[in-house]
Amino acid sequence: MLQAHSDPFLGWTTVEADESPLGRRVDYYWRQFRDMKGAVELDRLTPVQLARFGGFCGRVLARAHSQSPGARVVHGYLGRSDAFDDAVAAWARAYADVVENDHALLEAAVASGRLPAERDA
Repeated sequence: MLQAHSDPFLGWTTVEADESPLGRRVDYYWRQFRDMKGAVELDRLTPVQLARFGGFCGRVLARAHSQSPGARVVHGYLGRSDAFDDAVAAWARAYADVVENDHALLEAAVASGRLPAERDA
């Protein structure tokens, strides 16, 4: 569902009835066994790069959801109103405030020596 276009590691074949262990024509679809792709080392990203990467992940997730069979049901449920969008945005802002407050408490605990921490040199 997530891929807009197939990649070179995607394939299919048909096994005719006389060669098939099932005794009938069978269509097979396969993907590569291991993707052999790299991974993002999040701890090596700058704040700007991390924000861009997070945005990219959000867009990929949105695309995956938009391609799902239930996308029309969700669209029908939410309608054309901005109410859901506004509610999610308000929740995200409120949650960001909680995270910032938690981080400030963490920084204070480290600064006071209550919590040992190792900082980058």
